[in-house]
Amino acid sequence: MTRQIKAVLCLILVAAVGALAPATARADPGPAPVPGGFASWGQLFDAQQVLDRAAGRILQANAREGGRSGYGNHAVDVLTRSLTLYWKGRPPASVQALIGELRAQGITVTVRSARYSKAELDATTDLVAKDASATGGVRVATITQRPDASGIEVGVATAPGRFTAGGPAQSARSLPNLSRALDAGGVSVVAVPEPRMFSREADTSPFWAGALIATHNNVDFCTTGFGVDDPFFGQQYILTAAHCAARGAVWQTGAGLTVGTVSFESLPNDTSFITTTPGGRFYDGPWVYQSGQFSKPVHGLTFTSVGDFVCVSGALTGAACWVRVDSTSIRECSRLLGCVDLYGGVNTENPRRIVSGDSAAGRPGSAQPA
Repeated sequence: MTRQIKAVLCLILVAAVGALAPATARADPGPAPVPGGFASWGQLFDAQQVLDRAAGRILQANAREGGRSGYGNHAVDVLTRSLTLYWKGRPPASVQALIGELRAQGITVTVRSARYSKAELDATTDLVAKDASATGGVRVATITQRPDASGIEVGVATAPGRFTAGGPAQSARSLPNLSRALDAGGVSVVAVPEPRMFSREADTSPFWAGALIATHNNVDFCTTGFGVDDPFFGQQYILTAAHCAARGAVWQTGAGLTVGTVSFESLPNDTSFITTTPGGRFYDGPWVYQSGQFSKPVHGLTFTSVGDFVCVSGALTGAACWVRVDSTSIRECSRLLGCVDLYGGVNTENPRRIVSGDSAAGRPGSAQPA
């Protein structure tokens, strides 16, 4: 496909652009009615941000406890102005003190018992993900942690008609790591189709922003950002997040085409410069493995909690407003790309699944707009 560069950013603008990137979610979702009696979507997002910041403080307190204090997940509900915590066991004293502080500020905080901690769910997810590259005709394709921290749901993919008489649950027993997880409990299995490649996973030169990229060994994943031009040295780059991979890393598309090598980094701006030919556009439209993708300018990103209303438009989301997040712990795996961590949501106007990239730790959502 022939593509012309519509906009190439000057290198001296990178610091300013990076500082503006984390924009708040104030996009106008359109004429749909605002839920919960709010006068506008902006008013709803303002109220939601209060809850998200409260949730962020809980996450920070949990991290100071070593991340293994029993935290399972959390959800916000802007319609009831409440924050729900799912915790295995009793929250530590530091978290209980913070809960009391948040309640004193007028936030309704409820603590519910969780079957598993986030650390336990992550360990199970990592174990099951080892079967994503299985070659026996059946493999793990998706891993979704339940929002209430009660376990995980594993999507098993295979060729049509290849499941055994016992269905996907029986076929899953041929996968050694998934079988171990099933024996341990808290795991359910469903059949899912194999993902198909379209544009975001198979970008071509000149490379666009919003495409999924991976290191050559499929260990690190990220999203391409702006294309930039260094007028002093006559070199072009495409940006990505510096925390995704170190200088010298070779990035490739989901289809295995080399994008380029990280030449240098701007760590204060969390920016890496990949030497390549940029296209100055951003992928939009349907999310990964969906046809009908197109492009538009890049937007910012924002913190996301279960229960949030968001407008999303990114490499792993597609463009949709009136989306309510229902999961922040999904792992999707393909034979070529390996596994990536995602968010999930439901479009409240047209009930269909929306899948979004995680916004931290070098996952594919590190440069996506929300």
